[in-house]
Amino acid sequence: MAEKRINSLHMTEGSELRSILIFMLPLLAGNIFQQFYNFVDSVVVGRFVGAQALGSVGAVGSVSSLFLALCIGLAGGVNVLTAQYFGSGNMENVKYAIANSIYVTAGAGILMSVISVCFAPLILSWMQVPEQNFSDALTYMRIVCGAMLITAFYNTISQILRGLGDAATPLYYVIGASVINVVLDLVFVAVFHWGVAGAAWATVIAQFFATAGSAVTAWRKIPLFRLKGKHLRIQGRIIKYICRMGIPLAVQNAMNSFAGVIMQGVVNSFGSVVMTAYTASGRVEQLVTQPYGSLGGSVAIFSGQNVGAGKFDRIRRGCWKCVWLAAGFSGV
Repeated sequence: MAEKRINSLHMTEGSELRSILIFMLPLLAGNIFQQFYNFVDSVVVGRFVGAQALGSVGAVGSVSSLFLALCIGLAGGVNVLTAQYFGSGNMENVKYAIANSIYVTAGAGILMSVISVCFAPLILSWMQVPEQNFSDALTYMRIVCGAMLITAFYNTISQILRGLGDAATPLYYVIGASVINVVLDLVFVAVFHWGVAGAAWATVIAQFFATAGSAVTAWRKIPLFRLKGKHLRIQGRIIKYICRMGIPLAVQNAMNSFAGVIMQGVVNSFGSVVMTAYTASGRVEQLVTQPYGSLGGSVAIFSGQNVGAGKFDRIRRGCWKCVWLAAGFSGV
């Protein structure tokens, strides 16, 4: 019974829109702060290293967004499954889902880290990164994308917590990580003069803080994260479900990001000055579009919990209300 007394939002009762909005607001804030990493890197590098270095960081942004989109998509499969088990009250299966999500995340994170480190020169050449930007772009990509395993684990832990109705814990740690990123950016770049490598290491260290902090807090405060030996056994049905839900989400996310990679390649062909301008405007665009992703993530968790509870009419009402809410965002 103790496992049910966790600090989570049950989205199977009350006003559909209110439940979604209560969950969405911390999710939106967390996503904005997560985008803040790249924004701060760009500001500090542009201010203290120069416009050419800013263009180099921007050249890698679309690739890192592609890998991040794949991580978020796979984590979305974990999110949906966890929300369904939680909504149905099946806490034992929640534990199996948490354990098996670790295996999926580790495999995907290691694969993306290896690809980004080993094939970085080829990818940047294919994207037509100018020669004067190539060295800095290569350094930034190998550090940031090479640590994609950390990013994958952070997104998985966050999605599990959100599937359980806890959007606050990931928010607290991503805010803390953003502060750490700002401080380390200034120290590594402005004081130690490490250039784009300093900005990259600041991002990786901040991301590690968010990942480790979320994991420790989840283990200490949520009994569902205290797994026993039996829960660590590989469950083919759970891994299959995670992949069946997560891979389409990952591919869908990747399509938008892949288009960004193609666009970045076209922009790079115009030279360093255009790359820098494109990077600056792109950072603003990433912040402006955050409400849509946050709303979509909230609806996914709302739907997952209500599928588990068998309340399909509630899902229909909630989704239609969110269509109008999205239209309102677009109007603003």
